[in-house]
Amino acid sequence: MNYHWRDIPVFLRTPIGRRQFLWSMYQRGWPILSHLARVYRQTLVRNTRIVTVVGSYGKSTTLRATPVP
Repeated sequence: MNYHWRDIPVFLRTPIGRRQFLWSMYQRGWPILSHLARVYRQTLVRNTRIVTVVGSYGKSTTLRATPVP
């Protein structure tokens, strides 16, 4: 949906209008945001390790024993 600049204050006055306005901004910005997220993951968080602990016992102890940089 295309908006004119003069219509934006009208949308921002109501909760439904704010939601609709933010959703349209999200949809327009998604291609740019997804590209930036991909570049971020490929460069800055490349060496990040993820550890998953499952089960009933030991999760809290493992969390406390794991060093956080």
